[in-house]
Amino acid sequence: MSSKAKRPRLQIIRGLPGSGKTTLALKRYPHLMRLETDMFFSRRGEYIFTPALNRKAVAWFEEMVYQCAFSKMDFVLTGVFAAHTERLEHCIVMALDCGYDVYIKTLTTDHGNIHNVPKAHLDAMRSVFVSEAQLRKRYRRNSHVHFGLMSDKLKRIR
Repeated sequence: MSSKAKRPRLQIIRGLPGSGKTTLALKRYPHLMRLETDMFFSRRGEYIFTPALNRKAVAWFEEMVYQCAFSKMDFVLTGVFAAHTERLEHCIVMALDCGYDVYIKTLTTDHGNIHNVPKAHLDAMRSVFVSEAQLRKRYRRNSHVHFGLMSDKLKRIR
């Protein structure tokens, strides 16, 4: 890729269940590929979370991220995956290795979660959630990691 070539972009919208991740992604980037682990549990518009399949959902999600990253298309990731340091780091590093600019937006408002995640599970997620301040510190010297939303001038899904 030449130094003047536009880098593909990845928008990561992260937050706990009910923070508005999917709503923001659908409103702001309806023309882009959007991935989240919840898609694995959705069939015919119905969401059925099956804890026993969570590892398969994560593997499916990571494979889809890999395919998108190597296609060099702009795309959006939403979901709780971004709460877990290892999974978030994996997606960021993969995108950077593939020549992406990465944009990270953290949502903290609680709109109530529509998936009825038990309070104990939410508390567990909250306890491992990586703050935006921690991410900013980690990537402060990387000119290809940005915080906020990317512009709307993006490549569309073909």
